[in-house]
Amino acid sequence: MVTTIDFNGRNIWGPRSGSPVETTHIDYDRRDIDISNEIAYYFPEATPFITILMRAAKEPTNSLEFIWWDKDRPEWWTELTVDDDEGSGDYNDSDDRLYVEDGSFLNPKDLIKNVDTGEIMFIEEINRGAGDDDEDELVVERAVSRDATASSGTEKADADEDHQILKLGNAMEEHSLAPDAWATQPVKRWNYVQTFRDPFEGSNDVEAEGKKAGPSERVRLRQEKLIEHRINIERQIMFGERREWIDTDNKVRRMTGGIIQFLKETTGVQVYDLASENNGILTEAEWRNFLSGAMKYGSKTKLFLTSRAVAQRLDEHAAGRIQTTSQEETYGLKLNRYITTHGDVIIATTELFEHAYGSMGLLLDIENIKLKPFDGKDSTLKTNIQENDRDGWKDEYMTKMGLKLKLPKTHAILEGVN
Repeated sequence: MVTTIDFNGRNIWGPRSGSPVETTHIDYDRRDIDISNEIAYYFPEATPFITILMRAAKEPTNSLEFIWWDKDRPEWWTELTVDDDEGSGDYNDSDDRLYVEDGSFLNPKDLIKNVDTGEIMFIEEINRGAGDDDEDELVVERAVSRDATASSGTEKADADEDHQILKLGNAMEEHSLAPDAWATQPVKRWNYVQTFRDPFEGSNDVEAEGKKAGPSERVRLRQEKLIEHRINIERQIMFGERREWIDTDNKVRRMTGGIIQFLKETTGVQVYDLASENNGILTEAEWRNFLSGAMKYGSKTKLFLTSRAVAQRLDEHAAGRIQTTSQEETYGLKLNRYITTHGDVIIATTELFEHAYGSMGLLLDIENIKLKPFDGKDSTLKTNIQENDRDGWKDEYMTKMGLKLKLPKTHAILEGVN
């Protein structure tokens, strides 16, 4: 007869004698037990972020250093600036040389529009980096859409520094040659697999001694260490920085980079500092200002991970706009959903955000965040790893995993909340 042993609500085969030897003959204490599901399901409220990632799609890797490429959308906006030698930030309607902050995506024969005045211009020539601060100089024909005979199109107009410039298409002449080619390359990103090990042990005497109440010491430690293990992973995934190095004992070590490192080190990611915007006061208007930029790219439903203090500020002014989601909708967690014209925001609080992190929150596009378990092994409970002659036992939780964060501009940081 086959017996089963309950492990955190999961039935595992007990020992059985006979021949031929099958999987049900092997004592479960001699196995490496896959506990990735337990990490995702056991006390999910304690570590909501790792719970969500564990239940979202994972991408196994067979390399300890994994690489991916991000491709941003084509750029089509820049703004007028001024060369230091000009001495003024204004352009009159006769100027045919304009400086722009970034003209890298512009080419001769392109059409551009000053959206502040409505005037459309034709680029005849570009002098890249011609300004004192490497601004690009555009030689343009002004008001090319103006047809005086038909009294149609926008006329020439004075322009100011910081006016927004929108790239339209190009206007090629009849029987033309191909214009200058322009393309951007994907951005290469990488991270490392980190090994997380949390062992625990005890003597055989302690395990054999009768207990008046509660589980055995080994079972109790398995429950406690499982929570500790997942919290350790969550802290690294959030706050860690990537590195591979050889330590003073000539041992190779690797750290996986965390979310904050990727966001802080990537140009173009919105970091909304409320301390400088509104003296740290999170009003509904400031919250919506933050979301207007943070929801610009990526999914229309995102996760806002924050401290209890920041979440309380949201509750104070947005109670009528917050709905409670069911566990089935949000990875087994009952969370709040904030509905806006920009998209939906799932709000989750975490105990990780305290002290210096207590005044911030991260708006994350979960579709662009993946956990990368190494060699498909994910998280395991390794049992009886003690020495052969040890009068005791030793188990450990082990995870080999890294973080992949795609398209950083689909995420955002809110900080400086008072």
